[in-house]
Amino acid sequence: MVPIEFLRPTGVQLYQPGVMAKVNAIFSERGINIAGEYLQTDDQIGYVVVDFDIDEGFDTQRLERLKAIDGTLRARIVAR
Repeated sequence: MVPIEFLRPTGVQLYQPGVMAKVNAIFSERGINIAGEYLQTDDQIGYVVVDFDIDEGFDTQRLERLKAIDGTLRARIVAR
């Protein structure tokens, strides 16, 4: 586990309706509170940033599930 207060998963997806619902489901099924979200899209691509408290149980399996969302081009964790 990273010794920081918050982690920031970021992702780049092909633009598809419903992607944010899938992202949020991965957090909510574990009871992880999302402190903030940023989403920017155009007609082809979307960029998502999610802030949450790492102490709530996010793990590498959840990152892999984010990467597996249909249309995801890239997903990673950025510490702040």
